[in-house]
Amino acid sequence: VNDPHPRVRLLAVIGLSFFPAPDALPVLIEALGHPTDKYLDFAFKETLRTVESQLGVSSQGGAAAMLVKLLASGKVPPERQPGYIETICRQGHANELKAVWDSVVKVESLPVSLRRIAAEGLVDAAITRKVKPGGTLDVAPLLASQETDLREVGVRLAGAWQLATAAASLRQIATGDTEPLTVRAAAVEALGAFGDPETQMALVQLGGSKNPTPVRYAAIAALAQRDPKHAAPLAAAALAEAKPEDKIGIVIDAFLTRKGGPEELTT
Repeated sequence: VNDPHPRVRLLAVIGLSFFPAPDALPVLIEALGHPTDKYLDFAFKETLRTVESQLGVSSQGGAAAMLVKLLASGKVPPERQPGYIETICRQGHANELKAVWDSVVKVESLPVSLRRIAAEGLVDAAITRKVKPGGTLDVAPLLASQETDLREVGVRLAGAWQLATAAASLRQIATGDTEPLTVRAAAVEALGAFGDPETQMALVQLGGSKNPTPVRYAAIAALAQRDPKHAAPLAAAALAEAKPEDKIGIVIDAFLTRKGGPEELTT
């Protein structure tokens, strides 16, 4: 269903009608990510009807909404749940993503591994499709989690959703020394989404040589996206002090991808 040729996708969509519905549905929804025509539309609707009849769930509201209903019904085997959640995050809109987000913040709703997969899918939806869950969003439950992976993806969500209400918490995580470096670096990167003076000052501080290398590089890269002029001296100092094993590419790439960045870095 991901083939570039529409006739190949058409045959794939038709062929899915002969597979068990729980296996066919996530693959079928992948077809929505490609251009369509009247033949593909007809084949998709017919195959979806076949899937509906097998599962006993209506697709009213869209195919992603159908997956949400299936997950809520408790009929989806554990081994298929990650694929369903990832598909909802790739294809769903605000309502479907809200259902995923609600399951992430409720501790008892999903295992930690699935909550992390769901949260990462929401990060990807925000970055690649500019879609986020509807309603009020608060990442505080994730930031307070005892699971390092959930705290890390929580700070990434705060940045992807540009939650100004979380900026102070992100600064505290980034500048403190209680979190693992992976979480601190993720918080620094997320701070790049905010342009307030307090955050900018924090990034300048974090870009200094007294900070751990991953945090320092992440801060310079984040600052370069908004203020390459002030990031350039920090980058020059970091480049001069870099060791062969240091991953300095994140700093260089930040300037290369920013208009006027290469000029600032070389002056």
